[in-house]
Amino acid sequence: MLKFRHFSQGKKGFTLIELLLWISLFSIIFMAFFSVLEYVNNLVRIGDREDEILSSARYGIEYIKGEILSADRIIPIYKFEGLNSKYHNIFDFVILKITEIKTDNNIENKYNYNYATYYLKNDELIRIAINKETELLPNASEFSGHNQICTFVMDIDETELLISDRIIRLQLTMGDNKRVSNNFKTKIYLNCPIEM
Repeated sequence: MLKFRHFSQGKKGFTLIELLLWISLFSIIFMAFFSVLEYVNNLVRIGDREDEILSSARYGIEYIKGEILSADRIIPIYKFEGLNSKYHNIFDFVILKITEIKTDNNIENKYNYNYATYYLKNDELIRIAINKETELLPNASEFSGHNQICTFVMDIDETELLISDRIIRLQLTMGDNKRVSNNFKTKIYLNCPIEM
């Protein structure tokens, strides 16, 4: 029995207080590490969301700009019966592209008239259009298509046709339901006729 006491007296172990202090310290360090990790993860998620919004805005602006620059005529929205009342948040102009239809007999020239415009529905910018074989302006019920151009659009109210300056000011306010990300603006100088 003496030998056992002598053997155990030379060895030191952890006391309960030391063990509790060690666990507490380790827990604090562990929680701080995971707090920093969660913060960085949230920053990365916000950055990814911003990139997605920027990409959507860039695509939308360039798509609309390309369509406007290739237009044969720009027509104010008030010329189209019921279009402004059917789609409440809509651009105040319609883009007209005219293409010649090739026929086999080439006796008579036929044309295709494509009328297109954009409206905001929820957070999506939607393109509506109609193809006609006559130059007679379509009414609101004839427009169809409803193709989504871009998402994360919060507002298009600043987009307008400035007839006297021959400019379309295109502005999309982008963001998500949590916050506004940015306003994307461009001026498009028209080289096509504007129907009055």
